[in-house]
Amino acid sequence: MRVFCGAVGTSLAGNEWNNRTVLHHVRLTEVASVNNPAFNQQIGETQSLLHLTAESSRALFDFTVNSQAAMMGLDDIFYLSAVIFILIIPLIWITRPARGGRGAVDSGAH
Repeated sequence: MRVFCGAVGTSLAGNEWNNRTVLHHVRLTEVASVNNPAFNQQIGETQSLLHLTAESSRALFDFTVNSQAAMMGLDDIFYLSAVIFILIIPLIWITRPARGGRGAVDSGAH
């Protein structure tokens, strides 16, 4: 049962990470267009500094945005995990250990 829950949790976290990465990518590239003078200036500076073509400079920009969006998505997942862990802390005081047995010895665990 634990393996199943872990697999489902991993699947849900991976799916949400992908969704958050796409969201952050959209937000980071909202103003990145050929009509934006600041974007064109940055692409031009990257071209001249690294001696790249225009396509290579835009590809480097896209790679950087993809990396940052993935990191921001992962930050969101870790933040959500921290909130969930904080919310389940009271369960420690609500749950009680089983009575009337000696625990693992009586259950036949090895």
